Amino acid sequence: MPEGWVGGVGRIIGRVILFGRKRRVIRNMRMVLERPAWGAHDWEELWRRHVDHLGLAVAETLRHAASKPEDLRERLAIDGDGLLRAMLRRGKGAVVFVNHLANPVAVPLALALAGHRVSVATNVIPVPYLDEKSSELFERFGGTRVTVGGDVARVAEETLRGNGVFVGAIDYSSTQSHTAWVHFGKAELQVSLAPALMALMHGSAMFSAIVIPEGLSRYMVSLQPVVLLDAGGGPIDRALAITRDAMRGVGEAVCHRPEQWWRWDFPRIRSRPDST
Repeated sequence: MPEGWVGGVGRIIGRVILFGRKRRVIRNMRMVLERPAWGAHDWEELWRRHVDHLGLAVAETLRHAASKPEDLRERLAIDGDGLLRAMLRRGKGAVVFVNHLANPVAVPLALALAGHRVSVATNVIPVPYLDEKSSELFERFGGTRVTVGGDVARVAEETLRGNGVFVGAIDYSSTQSHTAWVHFGKAELQVSLAPALMALMHGSAMFSAIVIPEGLSRYMVSLQPVVLLDAGGGPIDRALAITRDAMRGVGEAVCHRPEQWWRWDFPRIRSRPDST
């Protein structure tokens, strides 16, 4: 796909993917974002920007699938790779917490292109063509993709035992197992504790990734080390404390650039119990 086509194709894709979801998306935006002075027109404008961004990100991913490795390396930079490599010298692998801000595909792609052994857990994409292209993309550049409901635990264990990098989302889960509610803007979001639990189980280093757009189809992947908090209790308590801490940065970024978060149609957002 020529670069000049990405924007136009993206607008079409966004409207197809989010067809019929406008009411839910705007409702969730209103629950999370602190915008007291906004009227209906402002929320409509944010909805339009969100549709365009989501479609653009998908179109960019399709274009990545046909790109040469050297071209992608110029478009996907990593801030924090030196620290990641230093932690990998411990020999216990690393778990990178990813979220659905900007273009999450950039995280495992950038890591694989930098020479890391990478596996990533994702949900099944409900559009078969896009799901197939996603798997082809990771395989082409040396990564391994496993879908939730598949053998995620085995793939993660093999990656970490081989001193590789396992990438898992914390701001979304299609299952109810190993989840918890954390503050997210002025609401709460149900998040996945699975990546933190895997890191704790294997003694792996932990990083939180934030993707920052730097122009059309260009991203900076910022890797921030996650501090192993002494929360007491068992693995679930420790995983919750770690995930809650990582989600603070995600929540702040989403509130700053809300149109770029993919999961506004996610139903597991609720008002805080203490909200009035």
